[in-house]
Amino acid sequence: MPADPIPVYPLYHYTSLDGLLGIVKYKRLWATHVAYLNDSTELDYAVRLLRSHINNVLLEHEQADDDRDCLSQLHQWLSDSWVQNNLLFTCSFSEAGNLLSQWRAYCPPAGGVSLGFQPDQLLASADLQGYQLTKCVYDRELQQTLVEDWLRSVLSTKNDKQQSLQQAPPSQSWYSHFRSFEERFLNIAARMKDPAFSEEREWRLISKSSKNLLEPGLRFRAGKSRLIPYIEFSAPLDQNERLSLRKVYVGPAQDHNLSFQSISMFLTNSGARITKGVQASGIPLRTW
Repeated sequence: MPADPIPVYPLYHYTSLDGLLGIVKYKRLWATHVAYLNDSTELDYAVRLLRSHINNVLLEHEQADDDRDCLSQLHQWLSDSWVQNNLLFTCSFSEAGNLLSQWRAYCPPAGGVSLGFQPDQLLASADLQGYQLTKCVYDRELQQTLVEDWLRSVLSTKNDKQQSLQQAPPSQSWYSHFRSFEERFLNIAARMKDPAFSEEREWRLISKSSKNLLEPGLRFRAGKSRLIPYIEFSAPLDQNERLSLRKVYVGPAQDHNLSFQSISMFLTNSGARITKGVQASGIPLRTW
């Protein structure tokens, strides 16, 4: 599997004004359960890609009976609701700190901000808390390579473990083997995005996977039609325990001058350390 790139540019987190207040006050970001992201089709994208590859393998190559059985079961397993049974969380950033599509996607029309973090500080915080900081994959060729490598690993190791014939029906005899690879697949799926979104230049913090619904760090917030599970990620701090930011963009707003002034005042009052200051977006206000 190709090695993960290391971020070299500032990474920006877009949020609402309420989000800004919470992040600065508590010095934490929210990492959302991967099944509850704004775009619910994101994980389906990787699943569809893998199932398509399995179909091609079954059609184009002669398989031993156990390989064919394993592939058929995997195809079915991917259609089950196993994603929701894993606690895997992610928080999004972009290399682009002032991008109209990001203002539209993550900030309400009333206003928002884009918080820029130093890449080395964010990476150090991720390592300390057991997260991966990884770049989203938009290239179809690389996406195909990732799912093919994953499938190759599943097939090449299946004979290392005995099928659990006594513990599962014959139609699910390989499921326990698949489960030993599901975190790796979720990690791959959580960073795959349709090439149409490549302008976002997105990076993601991805947590370790767990199945413990009594996890003390598990929290919930109200969405439009459901409760959304999330966990908290401690944001980078400077030596004086102040929130450490590289730059902040103030997004388009109806009363832009007042919005910019109040946000700048708040950030100064909060004591946050911003090495490159606060800057207005400059993008004309649009009705979104």
